[in-house]
Amino acid sequence: MTHHLSSHPKSLISFYLLEMRALFRNFVVLLILTTLSIQCQDTIHECSRECLEGEPPKSCHYEFQIEHYSTMTKACWDCPLNITDCYRHHCIPGIGKERGLFTINRQLPGPGIQVCKGDEIIVDIVNRLSSETTTMHWHGVRQVGTAYMDGVPLVTQCPISPLTTFRYRFWADNPGTHFYHSHSAIQRGDGIAGPFIIRQPEDPHKDLYDFDLSEHVLIVDDWLEDLSMTRYASAHHGEGHFSSGTILVNGKGRNYSEGGAEVQTPLSRFTVTKGFRYRFRMISNGNMNCPIQVSVDGHTLQAIASDGQAFEPVEVDSIVISSGERFDFVLNAAQNVDNYWIRFRGLFDCEPEKAHQVAILSYETMPNSEPNGDVTWENGNRPGKILNPINKGSGLGNEISIGELDAVNKDDALWNSDPDVKIWLPYDFYMTNNLNFHDPDHYPVHLAQMFESSHPFHLHGYSFRVVAMERLNTSTTLEEVMALDAQGLIQRKLSGAPIKDTISVPAGGYVIARFYADNSGYWLMHCHLLYHAENGMGLVFKVGEDSDMPPIPDGFPVCRSWIN
Repeated sequence: MTHHLSSHPKSLISFYLLEMRALFRNFVVLLILTTLSIQCQDTIHECSRECLEGEPPKSCHYEFQIEHYSTMTKACWDCPLNITDCYRHHCIPGIGKERGLFTINRQLPGPGIQVCKGDEIIVDIVNRLSSETTTMHWHGVRQVGTAYMDGVPLVTQCPISPLTTFRYRFWADNPGTHFYHSHSAIQRGDGIAGPFIIRQPEDPHKDLYDFDLSEHVLIVDDWLEDLSMTRYASAHHGEGHFSSGTILVNGKGRNYSEGGAEVQTPLSRFTVTKGFRYRFRMISNGNMNCPIQVSVDGHTLQAIASDGQAFEPVEVDSIVISSGERFDFVLNAAQNVDNYWIRFRGLFDCEPEKAHQVAILSYETMPNSEPNGDVTWENGNRPGKILNPINKGSGLGNEISIGELDAVNKDDALWNSDPDVKIWLPYDFYMTNNLNFHDPDHYPVHLAQMFESSHPFHLHGYSFRVVAMERLNTSTTLEEVMALDAQGLIQRKLSGAPIKDTISVPAGGYVIARFYADNSGYWLMHCHLLYHAENGMGLVFKVGEDSDMPPIPDGFPVCRSWIN
Protein backbone atom coordinates (compact mmCIF):
# COMPACT_ATOMS: atom_id res chain seq x y z
CA MET A 1 0.00 0.00 0.00
CA THR A 2 1.32 3.47 -0.89
CA HIS A 3 -0.06 6.79 0.37
CA HIS A 4 0.86 9.80 -1.78
CA LEU A 5 1.33 13.02 0.17
CA SER A 6 2.13 16.59 -0.78
CA SER A 7 5.63 17.71 0.19
CA HIS A 8 4.53 21.30 0.84
CA PRO A 9 5.91 22.33 4.25
CA LYS A 10 2.47 23.49 5.40
CA SER A 11 0.86 20.15 4.68
CA LEU A 12 -0.08 18.79 8.09
CA ILE A 13 -0.67 15.06 8.09
CA SER A 14 -2.78 13.22 10.64
CA PHE A 15 -2.92 9.45 10.64
CA TYR A 16 -4.82 7.03 12.84
CA LEU A 17 -3.40 3.66 13.85
CA LEU A 18 -6.01 1.18 15.02
CA GLU A 19 -4.89 -2.14 16.49
CA MET A 20 -7.05 -5.15 15.67
CA ARG A 21 -5.07 -8.20 14.55
CA ALA A 22 -1.90 -8.77 12.45
CA LEU A 23 -0.96 -10.36 9.13
CA PHE A 24 1.17 -13.48 8.64
CA ARG A 25 2.40 -15.15 5.49
CA ASN A 26 4.88 -17.87 4.80
CA PHE A 27 8.52 -17.17 4.10
CA VAL A 28 11.65 -19.29 4.37
CA VAL A 29 15.21 -18.95 3.13
CA LEU A 30 18.24 -21.20 3.31
CA LEU A 31 21.12 -19.94 5.44
CA ILE A 32 24.55 -21.03 4.25
CA LEU A 33 27.39 -20.54 6.70
CA THR A 34 30.72 -19.22 5.58
CA THR A 35 34.02 -18.40 7.21
CA LEU A 36 35.94 -15.38 5.95
CA SER A 37 38.65 -13.13 7.27
CA ILE A 38 37.53 -9.96 8.99
CA GLN A 39 38.87 -6.83 10.59
CA CYS A 40 37.74 -5.62 14.01
CA GLN A 41 37.53 -2.05 15.31
CA ASP A 42 39.12 -2.19 18.75
CA THR A 43 39.96 1.49 19.18
CA ILE A 44 37.73 4.44 20.07
CA HIS A 45 36.70 6.25 16.91
CA GLU A 46 37.93 9.83 16.58
CA CYS A 47 34.35 11.06 16.10
CA SER A 48 33.36 9.85 19.58
CA ARG A 49 34.08 13.09 21.41
CA GLU A 50 32.63 15.93 23.45
CA CYS A 51 30.48 18.10 21.19
CA LEU A 52 31.49 21.76 21.46
CA GLU A 53 29.69 24.86 20.24
CA GLY A 54 31.33 26.27 17.09
CA GLU A 55 33.45 23.17 16.46
CA PRO A 56 33.61 22.27 12.75
CA PRO A 57 31.91 18.98 11.86
CA LYS A 58 33.96 15.89 11.21
CA SER A 59 33.82 13.33 8.45
CA CYS A 60 33.28 10.01 10.23
CA HIS A 61 34.21 6.88 8.25
CA TYR A 62 33.39 3.32 9.29
CA GLU A 63 33.74 -0.09 7.65
CA PHE A 64 31.22 -2.74 8.64
CA GLN A 65 31.96 -6.28 7.50
CA ILE A 66 28.92 -8.54 7.73
CA GLU A 67 29.32 -12.32 7.91
CA HIS A 68 27.82 -15.50 9.30
CA TYR A 69 29.36 -16.30 12.65
CA SER A 70 28.63 -18.20 15.86
CA THR A 71 28.70 -17.78 19.59
CA MET A 72 31.25 -19.82 21.58
CA THR A 73 33.72 -20.26 18.72
CA LYS A 74 37.32 -21.35 19.25
CA ALA A 75 38.08 -17.66 19.84
CA CYS A 76 36.47 -18.14 23.28
CA TRP A 77 39.02 -20.74 24.45
CA ASP A 78 37.85 -21.93 27.91
CA CYS A 79 35.00 -19.43 28.35
CA PRO A 80 33.04 -19.52 30.62
CA LEU A 81 35.09 -21.91 32.79
CA ASN A 82 37.80 -19.27 32.65
CA ILE A 83 35.75 -16.08 32.64
CA THR A 84 38.59 -13.92 31.32
CA ASP A 85 38.56 -15.97 28.10
CA CYS A 86 35.02 -14.67 27.45
CA TYR A 87 36.53 -11.25 26.75
CA ARG A 88 39.02 -12.47 24.13
CA HIS A 89 39.21 -10.98 20.65
CA HIS A 90 36.28 -12.20 18.48
CA CYS A 91 34.71 -14.17 21.35
CA ILE A 92 30.93 -13.79 21.54
CA PRO A 93 29.79 -15.89 24.51
CA GLY A 94 26.07 -15.08 24.33
CA ILE A 95 24.44 -17.32 26.93
CA GLY A 96 27.24 -19.91 26.76
CA LYS A 97 25.80 -22.13 24.02
CA GLU A 98 26.73 -22.38 20.36
CA ARG A 99 24.28 -20.53 18.15
CA GLY A 100 24.58 -19.23 14.62
CA LEU A 101 24.24 -15.49 14.11
CA PHE A 102 25.23 -12.59 11.88
CA THR A 103 27.86 -10.14 13.06
CA ILE A 104 29.32 -6.79 12.12
CA ASN A 105 33.09 -6.92 12.55
CA ARG A 106 32.57 -10.01 14.74
CA GLN A 107 30.92 -7.97 17.47
CA LEU A 108 27.56 -8.28 19.22
CA PRO A 109 26.02 -5.77 19.15
CA GLY A 110 27.72 -4.09 16.22
CA PRO A 111 30.23 -1.25 16.71
CA GLY A 112 28.75 1.88 18.21
CA ILE A 113 28.53 5.06 16.16
CA GLN A 114 28.82 8.11 18.44
CA VAL A 115 29.08 11.46 16.69
CA CYS A 116 28.11 15.12 16.95
CA LYS A 117 25.26 16.89 15.21
CA GLY A 118 26.35 18.01 11.73
CA ASP A 119 29.01 15.33 11.23
CA GLU A 120 29.18 13.56 7.89
CA ILE A 121 28.61 9.82 8.26
CA ILE A 122 30.27 7.42 5.81
CA VAL A 123 29.72 3.71 6.36
CA ASP A 124 30.99 1.05 3.95
CA ILE A 125 28.88 -2.09 4.26
CA VAL A 126 30.96 -5.06 3.10
CA ASN A 127 28.64 -8.01 2.51
CA ARG A 128 30.65 -11.15 3.25
CA LEU A 129 27.57 -13.37 3.30
CA SER A 130 27.87 -16.11 0.70
CA SER A 131 24.27 -16.15 -0.49
CA GLU A 132 22.22 -13.35 1.10
CA THR A 133 21.71 -9.71 0.30
CA THR A 134 21.54 -7.10 3.02
CA THR A 135 20.92 -3.39 3.67
CA MET A 136 21.35 -1.06 6.64
CA HIS A 137 18.68 1.25 8.04
CA TRP A 138 19.62 4.19 10.25
CA HIS A 139 16.70 4.05 12.66
CA GLY A 140 15.67 7.53 13.84
CA VAL A 141 17.85 9.46 11.36
CA ARG A 142 15.53 11.56 9.18
CA GLN A 143 17.74 11.46 6.06
CA VAL A 144 16.66 14.93 4.91
CA GLY A 145 17.86 15.23 1.33
CA THR A 146 19.27 11.69 1.36
CA ALA A 147 16.15 9.52 1.26
CA TYR A 148 18.02 7.04 -0.95
CA MET A 149 20.27 6.26 2.06
CA ASP A 150 17.40 5.07 4.28
CA GLY A 151 18.32 1.42 3.70
CA VAL A 152 14.98 -0.19 2.81
CA PRO A 153 15.52 -2.88 0.17
CA LEU A 154 13.54 -2.42 -3.05
CA VAL A 155 12.07 0.84 -1.74
CA THR A 156 15.04 3.20 -1.37
CA GLN A 157 17.84 1.03 -2.75
CA CYS A 158 18.72 -2.29 -4.30
CA PRO A 159 19.80 -4.92 -1.78
CA ILE A 160 23.55 -5.22 -1.35
CA SER A 161 24.62 -8.39 -3.15
CA PRO A 162 26.96 -10.95 -1.57
CA LEU A 163 30.66 -10.13 -1.78
CA THR A 164 30.00 -6.50 -2.74
CA THR A 165 30.28 -3.18 -0.89
CA PHE A 166 27.79 -0.32 -0.63
CA ARG A 167 28.74 3.09 0.79
CA TYR A 168 26.17 4.98 2.86
CA ARG A 169 26.84 8.71 3.08
CA PHE A 170 24.59 11.16 4.94
CA TRP A 171 24.63 13.78 7.68
CA ALA A 172 23.86 13.48 11.38
CA ASP A 173 21.25 16.21 11.38
CA ASN A 174 18.88 15.20 14.20
CA PRO A 175 20.48 14.57 17.60
CA GLY A 176 19.38 11.84 19.97
CA THR A 177 19.59 8.16 20.80
CA HIS A 178 19.15 6.12 17.61
CA PHE A 179 20.43 2.82 16.26
CA TYR A 180 21.19 1.06 13.00
CA HIS A 181 20.09 -2.38 11.86
CA SER A 182 19.67 -4.57 8.82
CA HIS A 183 16.36 -4.10 7.02
CA SER A 184 16.71 -7.28 4.96
CA ALA A 185 14.59 -10.31 5.84
CA ILE A 186 14.96 -10.97 9.59
CA GLN A 187 18.73 -10.46 9.87
CA ARG A 188 18.20 -7.84 12.58
CA GLY A 189 17.10 -10.57 14.97
CA ASP A 190 20.38 -12.44 14.57
CA GLY A 191 22.87 -9.70 15.33
CA ILE A 192 23.03 -7.01 12.62
CA ALA A 193 22.32 -3.99 14.81
CA GLY A 194 24.20 -1.44 16.89
CA PRO A 195 23.80 1.91 18.67
CA PHE A 196 23.91 5.23 16.81
CA ILE A 197 24.19 8.27 19.11
CA ILE A 198 24.11 11.86 17.84
CA ARG A 199 25.01 14.39 20.53
CA GLN A 200 24.72 18.19 20.41
CA PRO A 201 26.52 20.98 22.30
CA GLU A 202 23.36 22.44 23.81
CA ASP A 203 21.09 19.79 25.28
CA PRO A 204 17.77 20.99 26.80
CA HIS A 205 18.31 18.73 29.82
CA LYS A 206 22.03 19.40 30.32
CA ASP A 207 21.46 20.69 33.87
CA LEU A 208 19.93 17.40 34.97
CA TYR A 209 23.06 15.26 34.64
CA ASP A 210 26.82 15.47 35.12
CA PHE A 211 27.95 12.83 32.62
CA ASP A 212 26.73 11.49 29.28
CA LEU A 213 29.24 8.69 28.69
CA SER A 214 29.60 6.43 25.68
CA GLU A 215 29.83 3.41 27.99
CA HIS A 216 26.36 4.16 29.38
CA VAL A 217 24.60 3.24 26.14
CA LEU A 218 22.77 -0.07 26.33
CA ILE A 219 20.92 -2.06 23.68
CA VAL A 220 18.56 -4.88 24.65
CA ASP A 221 17.50 -7.90 22.56
CA ASP A 222 15.11 -10.73 23.23
CA TRP A 223 17.27 -13.69 22.27
CA LEU A 224 16.41 -17.05 20.77
CA GLU A 225 18.54 -20.16 21.17
CA ASP A 226 18.50 -20.77 17.42
CA LEU A 227 18.49 -18.67 14.27
CA SER A 228 15.45 -16.42 13.91
CA MET A 229 14.67 -17.92 10.52
CA THR A 230 14.59 -21.41 12.03
CA ARG A 231 12.02 -20.31 14.59
CA TYR A 232 10.12 -18.34 11.95
CA ALA A 233 9.76 -21.33 9.64
CA SER A 234 8.85 -23.61 12.54
CA ALA A 235 6.10 -21.31 13.73
CA HIS A 236 4.49 -21.06 10.31
CA HIS A 237 4.89 -24.60 9.04
CA GLY A 238 4.78 -26.70 12.19
CA GLU A 239 4.01 -26.48 15.87
CA GLY A 240 6.70 -23.93 16.66
CA HIS A 241 6.07 -20.82 18.72
CA PHE A 242 7.31 -17.27 19.03
CA SER A 243 8.35 -17.30 22.67
CA SER A 244 11.79 -15.95 23.57
CA GLY A 245 13.86 -17.72 26.17
CA THR A 246 16.15 -14.95 27.35
CA ILE A 247 17.29 -11.34 26.90
CA LEU A 248 20.73 -9.92 26.11
CA VAL A 249 22.06 -6.56 27.28
CA ASN A 250 24.84 -5.23 25.06
CA GLY A 251 25.24 -8.79 23.78
CA LYS A 252 25.75 -10.29 27.25
CA GLY A 253 23.56 -12.33 29.53
CA ARG A 254 22.71 -15.69 31.04
CA ASN A 255 20.01 -18.24 30.44
CA TYR A 256 18.21 -18.07 33.76
CA SER A 257 15.95 -20.87 34.94
CA GLU A 258 13.99 -21.27 38.15
CA GLY A 259 17.13 -22.61 39.82
CA GLY A 260 19.42 -19.85 38.54
CA ALA A 261 21.69 -19.46 35.53
CA GLU A 262 22.76 -22.66 33.80
CA VAL A 263 26.09 -21.20 32.66
CA GLN A 264 27.95 -18.32 34.33
CA THR A 265 28.60 -16.18 31.26
CA PRO A 266 29.57 -12.50 31.62
CA LEU A 267 27.02 -9.80 32.40
CA SER A 268 27.11 -6.19 31.24
CA ARG A 269 28.43 -3.84 33.91
CA PHE A 270 27.95 -0.06 34.12
CA THR A 271 30.18 1.92 36.49
CA VAL A 272 29.20 5.14 38.32
CA THR A 273 30.74 7.27 41.07
CA LYS A 274 28.74 8.22 44.13
CA GLY A 275 27.47 11.79 44.13
CA PHE A 276 27.12 12.21 40.36
CA ARG A 277 24.21 11.99 37.94
CA TYR A 278 24.51 9.94 34.75
CA ARG A 279 22.57 9.98 31.50
CA PHE A 280 21.81 6.46 30.26
CA ARG A 281 20.68 5.83 26.68
CA MET A 282 18.59 2.68 26.21
CA ILE A 283 17.70 1.09 22.86
CA SER A 284 15.40 -1.86 22.10
CA ASN A 285 16.37 -4.09 19.21
CA GLY A 286 13.48 -6.36 20.22
CA ASN A 287 12.55 -9.04 17.74
CA MET A 288 9.51 -10.86 19.09
CA ASN A 289 6.50 -9.20 20.71
CA CYS A 290 8.51 -8.81 23.89
CA PRO A 291 8.27 -5.39 25.54
CA ILE A 292 10.84 -5.23 28.33
CA GLN A 293 10.31 -3.68 31.75
CA VAL A 294 13.56 -2.08 33.00
CA SER A 295 14.41 -1.04 36.56
CA VAL A 296 17.45 -0.56 38.81
CA ASP A 297 17.41 -1.90 42.35
CA GLY A 298 17.53 0.88 44.93
CA HIS A 299 17.24 3.67 42.35
CA THR A 300 14.57 5.59 40.50
CA LEU A 301 14.88 6.65 36.86
CA GLN A 302 14.38 10.21 35.70
CA ALA A 303 13.12 9.74 32.14
CA ILE A 304 13.97 12.72 29.92
CA ALA A 305 13.74 11.68 26.25
CA SER A 306 12.43 9.07 23.85
CA ASP A 307 13.32 8.42 20.21
CA GLY A 308 15.73 11.35 20.30
CA GLN A 309 13.11 13.86 21.47
CA ALA A 310 13.21 15.52 24.89
CA PHE A 311 10.17 15.66 27.14
CA GLU A 312 9.58 17.19 30.55
CA PRO A 313 11.32 14.95 33.11
CA VAL A 314 9.29 12.21 34.77
CA GLU A 315 10.65 10.27 37.75
CA VAL A 316 9.57 6.63 37.59
CA ASP A 317 10.46 3.29 39.11
CA SER A 318 10.55 1.41 35.79
CA ILE A 319 10.27 1.93 32.03
CA VAL A 320 8.76 -0.42 29.46
CA ILE A 321 10.55 -0.31 26.11
CA SER A 322 9.21 -1.93 22.93
CA SER A 323 11.03 -2.85 19.74
CA GLY A 324 12.43 0.18 17.95
CA GLU A 325 11.93 2.55 20.87
CA ARG A 326 14.66 4.42 22.71
CA PHE A 327 14.51 6.00 26.16
CA ASP A 328 17.03 8.26 27.89
CA PHE A 329 17.01 8.48 31.68
CA VAL A 330 19.12 10.07 34.39
CA LEU A 331 20.34 7.91 37.25
CA ASN A 332 21.42 9.68 40.42
CA ALA A 333 24.24 7.68 42.03
CA ALA A 334 23.24 8.72 45.54
CA GLN A 335 22.86 5.33 47.21
CA ASN A 336 25.32 3.37 49.33
CA VAL A 337 28.48 2.37 47.50
CA ASP A 338 27.61 -1.13 46.34
CA ASN A 339 26.66 -3.23 43.32
CA TYR A 340 23.01 -3.20 42.22
CA TRP A 341 21.00 -5.31 39.77
CA ILE A 342 19.65 -3.65 36.65
CA ARG A 343 16.64 -5.84 35.86
CA PHE A 344 15.06 -6.61 32.49
CA ARG A 345 11.71 -8.43 32.52
CA GLY A 346 10.21 -9.68 29.25
CA LEU A 347 6.46 -9.40 28.64
CA PHE A 348 3.99 -10.93 26.14
CA ASP A 349 6.01 -13.38 23.97
CA CYS A 350 8.63 -13.53 26.72
CA GLU A 351 6.18 -14.41 29.48
CA PRO A 352 5.64 -18.15 28.78
CA GLU A 353 9.32 -18.88 29.44
CA LYS A 354 9.66 -15.99 31.91
CA ALA A 355 12.52 -14.50 29.92
CA HIS A 356 14.51 -12.05 31.98
CA GLN A 357 18.01 -10.71 32.37
CA VAL A 358 20.20 -8.60 34.60
CA ALA A 359 23.13 -6.25 34.22
CA ILE A 360 25.15 -4.68 37.03
CA LEU A 361 25.26 -1.07 38.22
CA SER A 362 28.60 -0.88 40.00
CA TYR A 363 29.65 2.04 42.18
CA GLU A 364 33.31 2.86 41.66
CA THR A 365 35.74 1.19 44.11
CA MET A 366 33.41 -1.79 44.53
CA PRO A 367 34.99 -5.19 43.81
CA ASN A 368 34.08 -7.00 40.62
CA SER A 369 31.40 -9.01 42.40
CA GLU A 370 27.69 -9.51 41.81
CA PRO A 371 24.88 -7.84 43.77
CA ASN A 372 22.72 -9.46 46.39
CA GLY A 373 19.11 -10.29 45.64
CA ASP A 374 17.42 -13.09 43.73
CA VAL A 375 17.41 -12.91 39.95
CA THR A 376 13.92 -13.99 38.91
CA TRP A 377 11.32 -12.91 36.38
CA GLU A 378 8.94 -12.03 39.21
CA ASN A 379 11.50 -9.73 40.89
CA GLY A 380 11.74 -7.74 37.67
CA ASN A 381 8.19 -6.48 38.23
CA ARG A 382 9.17 -3.32 40.10
CA PRO A 383 6.24 -1.72 41.97
CA GLY A 384 5.58 2.00 41.74
CA LYS A 385 5.41 4.38 38.80
CA ILE A 386 5.87 2.84 35.37
CA LEU A 387 6.40 4.72 32.10
CA ASN A 388 5.00 3.40 28.82
CA PRO A 389 2.94 0.48 30.19
CA ILE A 390 1.60 -1.89 27.55
CA ASN A 391 -2.07 -1.83 26.57
CA LYS A 392 -2.93 1.01 28.93
CA GLY A 393 -4.81 4.23 28.39
CA SER A 394 -4.45 7.60 30.09
CA GLY A 395 -5.36 8.80 33.56
CA LEU A 396 -4.20 5.69 35.41
CA GLY A 397 -2.05 7.39 38.05
CA ASN A 398 1.13 5.37 38.46
CA GLU A 399 0.88 4.02 34.89
CA ILE A 400 2.05 6.85 32.62
CA SER A 401 1.37 6.44 28.91
CA ILE A 402 3.36 8.16 26.18
CA GLY A 403 0.39 10.38 25.36
CA GLU A 404 0.58 11.93 28.83
CA LEU A 405 4.14 13.25 28.39
CA ASP A 406 4.88 16.90 27.59
CA ALA A 407 7.38 17.68 24.83
CA VAL A 408 10.16 20.19 25.47
CA ASN A 409 10.18 21.39 21.84
CA LYS A 410 7.97 24.43 21.32
CA ASP A 411 4.74 24.03 19.41
CA ASP A 412 4.50 25.18 15.83
CA ALA A 413 1.77 27.79 15.43
CA LEU A 414 -0.06 25.49 13.02
CA TRP A 415 -0.19 22.39 15.23
CA ASN A 416 -3.67 23.20 16.48
CA SER A 417 -5.09 23.71 12.98
CA ASP A 418 -7.03 21.10 11.04
CA PRO A 419 -4.78 18.69 9.12
CA ASP A 420 -4.64 18.96 5.34
CA VAL A 421 -4.79 15.18 5.04
CA LYS A 422 -6.33 12.56 7.34
CA ILE A 423 -5.42 8.90 6.85
CA TRP A 424 -7.07 6.05 8.75
CA LEU A 425 -4.88 2.97 9.05
CA PRO A 426 -6.68 0.05 10.69
CA TYR A 427 -4.70 -3.19 10.77
CA ASP A 428 -5.64 -6.74 11.52
CA PHE A 429 -4.25 -10.09 12.68
CA TYR A 430 -4.99 -13.17 10.60
CA MET A 431 -4.60 -16.58 12.19
CA THR A 432 -1.19 -18.10 11.49
CA ASN A 433 -2.46 -21.38 10.03
CA ASN A 434 -4.54 -19.59 7.42
CA LEU A 435 -6.07 -21.88 4.79
CA ASN A 436 -4.66 -19.56 2.10
CA PHE A 437 -1.15 -20.75 3.03
CA HIS A 438 -1.68 -24.36 4.09
CA ASP A 439 -3.14 -27.46 2.47
CA PRO A 440 -5.70 -29.21 4.71
CA ASP A 441 -6.11 -32.03 2.16
CA HIS A 442 -2.66 -33.36 3.04
CA TYR A 443 -2.04 -32.49 6.71
CA PRO A 444 -3.99 -31.13 9.67
CA VAL A 445 -4.41 -27.40 10.07
CA HIS A 446 -4.80 -25.91 13.53
CA LEU A 447 -5.85 -22.36 14.25
CA ALA A 448 -3.42 -20.60 16.55
CA GLN A 449 -4.70 -18.62 19.51
CA MET A 450 -3.32 -15.06 19.57
CA PHE A 451 -3.11 -13.04 22.85
CA GLU A 452 -3.80 -9.32 23.09
CA SER A 453 -0.82 -7.81 21.29
CA SER A 454 0.31 -4.23 21.07
CA HIS A 455 2.32 -3.31 17.99
CA PRO A 456 5.20 -0.79 17.94
CA PHE A 457 4.92 1.12 14.66
CA HIS A 458 7.96 2.97 13.29
CA LEU A 459 7.84 5.75 10.68
CA HIS A 460 10.95 6.31 8.55
CA GLY A 461 12.02 9.83 7.60
CA TYR A 462 9.98 11.61 10.27
CA SER A 463 9.15 12.10 13.89
CA PHE A 464 5.50 12.73 14.74
CA ARG A 465 3.43 14.28 17.50
CA VAL A 466 1.33 11.80 19.49
CA VAL A 467 -1.83 13.90 19.89
CA ALA A 468 -4.09 11.08 21.12
CA MET A 469 -3.58 7.57 22.45
CA GLU A 470 -6.15 5.35 24.12
CA ARG A 471 -7.29 1.78 24.66
CA LEU A 472 -11.01 1.11 24.19
CA ASN A 473 -11.36 -2.62 24.78
CA THR A 474 -9.66 -5.91 23.92
CA SER A 475 -10.62 -5.23 20.29
CA THR A 476 -12.09 -2.41 18.25
CA THR A 477 -13.10 -1.49 14.70
CA LEU A 478 -12.44 1.37 12.33
CA GLU A 479 -16.11 2.29 12.43
CA GLU A 480 -16.11 2.50 16.22
CA VAL A 481 -13.15 4.85 16.34
CA MET A 482 -14.47 7.01 13.48
CA ALA A 483 -17.82 7.30 15.29
CA LEU A 484 -16.11 8.41 18.50
CA ASP A 485 -14.15 11.00 16.53
CA ALA A 486 -17.26 12.29 14.75
CA GLN A 487 -18.98 12.74 18.13
CA GLY A 488 -16.03 14.72 19.49
CA LEU A 489 -15.23 12.04 22.06
CA ILE A 490 -11.54 11.76 21.19
CA GLN A 491 -9.51 14.39 23.01
CA ARG A 492 -6.46 15.66 21.15
CA LYS A 493 -3.42 17.10 22.86
CA LEU A 494 -2.58 19.98 20.54
CA SER A 495 -0.08 21.73 22.81
CA GLY A 496 3.09 20.03 24.00
CA ALA A 497 2.23 16.67 22.45
CA PRO A 498 5.14 14.23 22.83
CA ILE A 499 7.30 13.53 19.78
CA LYS A 500 8.16 9.97 18.72
CA ASP A 501 9.14 7.98 15.65
CA THR A 502 8.08 4.63 17.14
CA ILE A 503 4.85 4.19 19.08
CA SER A 504 3.32 1.07 20.63
CA VAL A 505 -0.37 1.02 19.69
CA PRO A 506 -2.57 -0.51 22.43
CA ALA A 507 -4.49 -3.65 21.56
CA GLY A 508 -8.07 -2.68 20.84
CA GLY A 509 -7.04 0.97 20.84
CA TYR A 510 -5.68 3.76 18.69
CA VAL A 511 -2.97 6.36 18.27
CA ILE A 512 -3.45 9.64 16.42
CA ALA A 513 -0.18 11.08 15.16
CA ARG A 514 0.61 14.26 13.24
CA PHE A 515 3.60 15.34 11.17
CA TYR A 516 4.43 17.92 8.51
CA ALA A 517 5.08 16.34 5.11
CA ASP A 518 8.23 18.36 4.48
CA ASN A 519 10.75 15.58 3.78
CA SER A 520 10.29 14.29 0.24
CA GLY A 521 10.83 10.61 -0.40
CA TYR A 522 9.39 7.13 -0.17
CA TRP A 523 9.09 6.38 3.55
CA LEU A 524 8.25 3.03 5.07
CA MET A 525 5.96 2.78 8.10
CA HIS A 526 5.72 -0.66 9.66
CA CYS A 527 5.33 -2.73 12.78
CA HIS A 528 8.81 -3.15 14.23
CA LEU A 529 8.21 -6.70 15.41
CA LEU A 530 10.50 -8.75 13.25
CA TYR A 531 8.10 -11.32 11.82
CA HIS A 532 5.17 -8.93 11.50
CA ALA A 533 7.12 -6.52 9.30
CA GLU A 534 8.51 -9.33 7.17
CA ASN A 535 5.00 -10.66 6.61
CA GLY A 536 3.55 -7.41 5.35
CA MET A 537 2.46 -5.27 8.29
CA GLY A 538 3.57 -2.01 6.75
CA LEU A 539 3.01 0.55 4.03
CA VAL A 540 4.88 3.28 2.16
CA PHE A 541 4.20 7.01 2.35
CA LYS A 542 5.14 8.78 -0.86
CA VAL A 543 5.85 12.40 0.05
CA GLY A 544 5.97 14.70 -2.96
CA GLU A 545 6.17 14.06 -6.66
CA ASP A 546 9.10 12.29 -8.29
CA SER A 547 10.46 15.68 -9.30
CA ASP A 548 10.60 16.67 -5.61
CA MET A 549 12.74 13.69 -4.63
CA PRO A 550 16.42 14.21 -3.77
CA PRO A 551 18.48 13.44 -6.88
CA ILE A 552 20.07 10.01 -6.86
CA PRO A 553 23.90 10.08 -7.00
CA ASP A 554 25.54 9.19 -10.29
CA GLY A 555 26.14 5.46 -10.63
CA PHE A 556 23.67 4.53 -7.88
CA PRO A 557 22.89 0.78 -8.23
CA VAL A 558 19.65 -0.12 -9.99
CA CYS A 559 17.50 -3.26 -9.73
CA ARG A 560 15.69 -4.85 -12.61
CA SER A 561 14.34 -8.16 -13.83
CA TRP A 562 15.85 -9.78 -16.91
CA ILE A 563 13.80 -12.07 -19.18
CA ASN A 564 15.44 -13.17 -22.38
